[in-house]
Order: sequence, then structure tokens, then C-alpha cells
Amino acid sequence: MRTAPFVTVAAFRRYCEIMARSEGLGARDTAELMADVIGAVIPGVSHSLVCRAPAAEVWRTIKTVHFYMQEIIAPKFLELSPETEPVEYVGSAFDEYDEENGYNTQEAAASAENVFLTLKANTDRLVRFAIKAMGESWSACMSSDIFELLDYMKYEIEEIKAEKH
Repeated sequence: MRTAPFVTVAAFRRYCEIMARSEGLGARDTAELMADVIGAVIPGVSHSLVCRAPAAEVWRTIKTVHFYMQEIIAPKFLELSPETEPVEYVGSAFDEYDEENGYNTQEAAASAENVFLTLKANTDRLVRFAIKAMGESWSACMSSDIFELLDYMKYEIEEIKAEKH
């Protein structure tokens, strides 16, 4: 029996949207963003209620939300990926020139990638899968428990692998 809280697909997707905007914000903007996160994830909690709550309460709540989203749900997406070996970058004859002239595209691509945008895109793929595989409506998928939907998708992937072998 799972004791983890119920988080809808819509709430996780909204969390990812909000967190994707969080890079480079000042303290005031970050506080507003955190109020948005709490309101998006916890049903019935308004932005104004979060702003009136004691700072320690808000801090404890946001840390709990971040922990659950980033340490419990996000790794479930990794369980869906097939086991692959990491690709080693061998190099190019132009690497030294690129480095000297600031054209290091590998570092630029890595820093430009936002993990929350990737999680949002993967959540959208999860919803499309659920619509096709289970014949669910979009609204039913968005209101379902993301943890259970990820478990179901993992089961389906394992079944497909077993049928191929």
C-alpha cells in the first residue's frame, strides 16, 4: 500500500511549467513562484492563503512539495527508459579551435536544456499514451494519479518487451 500523496497529472504538469520559469528570478519573484507552486499542487490552497501563511509554514510546505515532485515522481520517469549505456564523446579535430573561440556547443546545449521542460514534455507524452492505450479522455488522464499512471505505463512497456522476446 502506497502512503504517498495523490498528485494529479495536471498538478505535476503545472509544477513543471512553473519551475521551468524559475531560473534567474529574484527573491520576490521566487516567493511568488513558490506560492503558485503550492496553489497548483495542493487543491484548495489559494495564492492569497499562501501569502498570509507564516514563512516557516510556507518553507516547510514548499520543501515537501519539491521533495515529492523531484525525488519521488520525477525518478519514476527514468524507470520507463530502456537501459542504455552512456555515450562517450570522442572528440573532433575542431574542438580546440571551438574552445578557444567560445563555440563549445556541447556545453551550451547542456546548459540550455531545462529539466522541467523535459519533464513537462514527458508528462504530455504520458497523457497521449494513456489516451491511446486505455482509451481515456484527456480530462480523465489529467485528473488521474500520476504515480499510478506511471506504474501502468511501466507495466505496459515491460509487457511489450516480453512479447518481443
